[in-house]
Amino acid sequence: MSSNRLLPLDLQYPPQVRQAIQQAAAGLVTDYDYSRPMARWLAIQFISQNKVVREYATRHRLATLVNQQTAFDKAGLADQLFATRLTFIEQTLQAARHSIAGRPHTQLTSRIDQVVTHPVLGLPIFALIFFLMFKISFDWVGTPLSNLLDHFLSGPVSTTANRLLIQAGTIPALRSLVVNGIIAGVGGVLTFIFAGTVLIWVLSSFGTTGFVTDSTQSFAAGLGRALIPVFQPLGIGQWQAISALFTGILAKEVITASMMVMFHTSSKAVLVAALGQFVSSVAAYALLVFILLYAPCFATLTTIKQETGSAKWMFYSAFSSLVIAYLVALLAFQFGSLIF
Repeated sequence: MSSNRLLPLDLQYPPQVRQAIQQAAAGLVTDYDYSRPMARWLAIQFISQNKVVREYATRHRLATLVNQQTAFDKAGLADQLFATRLTFIEQTLQAARHSIAGRPHTQLTSRIDQVVTHPVLGLPIFALIFFLMFKISFDWVGTPLSNLLDHFLSGPVSTTANRLLIQAGTIPALRSLVVNGIIAGVGGVLTFIFAGTVLIWVLSSFGTTGFVTDSTQSFAAGLGRALIPVFQPLGIGQWQAISALFTGILAKEVITASMMVMFHTSSKAVLVAALGQFVSSVAAYALLVFILLYAPCFATLTTIKQETGSAKWMFYSAFSSLVIAYLVALLAFQFGSLIF
């Protein structure tokens, strides 16, 4: 009876690397009672200079790993690990690759690419695409939905709530709080969130090739890559983190979830480990500072517009917050780098 159980992947590392992994894993099993799979994983990640794992080993005093750190690094084992993995990936891609040249849809895609990536026509087309995105978000879809919700809340919902409160004998002050405060306030926020939600959906679901199922090919991802030079002075060179900031304008609570989507993971622990490979501790603090101070969410912006009666104060608040956030995060990273 054959088994369909998948065997664990066993890369053919160089003999020196294999010996180091086996010895380190055996020490973890014997001295610290780790399971063999976990011990092997810790050994491989430690040798490959995974910052999170090395901090874990130091914090838990795993002498089997920590005492060999200098020897591992001097022998260049991390580079050999990387080279082996890269060779495996290239061989796998080569084996899985098949030619689609000459197929009708490929020819059509090539003709479209020649137009949209044209050195002269490309920029106007790019601007037109973003113009259409904003029209969809604020004029054609978002705003009509917002108006319908606003009319529903300010009409039937408010009227019904006011009538029920009168019948219940509620005092005028409480009626005003519920009708003019809670219902009107929540309605003012929800109506603007419609437009923002549509905009974020368009940014994350469409790219230069149309509708995309891979978020890394979306407009948000493209903007994140384009803004890497802007955020590089803050120590943030990962476009995934930058792209997630766009969704944070809708609600900053979704930034972490957006990063998890960009990094193709559903685990916060994996996200932390992935960020640790590319972002230093100082840069992580600078990113947190930027997130705390940069443009307010849509709900705050719409409240500013309603309270001031002017859209210019809303835009001024968003722009000034961005500038302040960038400058403070820049100072935090630069001074933090000097100290740590």
